[in-house]
Amino acid sequence: MTVDETALEFHEKSRSIRVHENNRLCEKKNYETYGYVKGNQSYSDGIHHIRMKFEKIESSNSNNCEWSPWIFIGLCSATDRSAYGDVRYHKLRSACGWSTNGDIWINGMGKRIQWSGIPIQNDILQLTIDCNQKLLTLVNERTHEKAKHIQIDFQDKTMFPWCFYLVFANHGYRVRLL
Repeated sequence: MTVDETALEFHEKSRSIRVHENNRLCEKKNYETYGYVKGNQSYSDGIHHIRMKFEKIESSNSNNCEWSPWIFIGLCSATDRSAYGDVRYHKLRSACGWSTNGDIWINGMGKRIQWSGIPIQNDILQLTIDCNQKLLTLVNERTHEKAKHIQIDFQDKTMFPWCFYLVFANHGYRVRLL
């Protein structure tokens, strides 16, 4: 079963994240070091495609800065609360994904991968969550570059059900679900 996630909405979030437009747009405000947001869907079987657009907030004071967001894109176990109380939400034990600076993250540990598909303003990325193969892939639709895939091992603490998970490090940026 392959599913395009048009019913996905942003749901659970930290206090610095704001959601708009029927919970399909999220942005980070200028407080709290990191902010996280989770999707409202749980994934345990099938293949799921999530498309998202990376934008800069027009009214942000960061408009004079170059495009430099740090955003983690991936998933975590829906019930994992291992990093709560620590503002480094990307360090969640079950978090697996990529950050927009070119790192791959597996179980809260980052490693540089030199991905040439790092998103720029208005890029659209597609995250594919393959529960059957326990595989994550991320593709930049502008460059057609695919990040190194992530093979998830249940010994890695990333147990089903999974949920879509974003972590923002800096303010002035937002992600729109398409």
